[in-house]
Amino acid sequence: MNRTKIKMQAKLALKGNVFMFFLTILLVSLMTSVSMFFVLGFLLLPIFNVGLYLIGKDLLEGKPFKFERLFEPFKDFDQLIKYVAAGLLVGLIIGVGLILLIVPGIILALALSQTLYLLADDKDLKIMDSLKESYNLMNGYKLDLFVFYLSFIGHYLLVIITFGFYLIYFLPYLNLSLYNYYLNLVRPLKEEQKPEEIETVEAEIMNWKNKNLH
Repeated sequence: MNRTKIKMQAKLALKGNVFMFFLTILLVSLMTSVSMFFVLGFLLLPIFNVGLYLIGKDLLEGKPFKFERLFEPFKDFDQLIKYVAAGLLVGLIIGVGLILLIVPGIILALALSQTLYLLADDKDLKIMDSLKESYNLMNGYKLDLFVFYLSFIGHYLLVIITFGFYLIYFLPYLNLSLYNYYLNLVRPLKEEQKPEEIETVEAEIMNWKNKNLH
């Protein structure tokens, strides 16, 4: 996986959309944390995570930001149940893994990390099949995804140094990068782009590297 290219594509897709995407993520955090005491937050979180993914996927495909996409998962009750059930099941599996031994819990978290995205993209996919597909999809990529998370360490430090203000940029950037990682796993963007679009992205990457090297 080309981590530099994945992150650069996320940066390009964020142009002009950072603040709105941050506000949307913040709204989701507030709604799920406030209702957490009533257990409702655990049920809402996977649904809103799918909504955030739909927004992010639109941005990565060059489409405009649409806030209403956040609530699109609520329109299909059968799918909504799938998201909730899959989210709870993944959380339970990871939780048991972390309780027994921390390392297996982390491995399971990485292996099942694509479950909700797969369900969002394939409405015919069953709950258990989505877990299996995520596990198979991440076969050989768990360490790569772990390193991908570590590649943001400089951004984590900036969050601390700026007393959290840097989250306004970092949260949208991190989310979009993770969505793009998934999209590169299931259908490499290079296969869908026209040659001239690929050249444009590569030129942007080279310009970004040159700016940061000088």
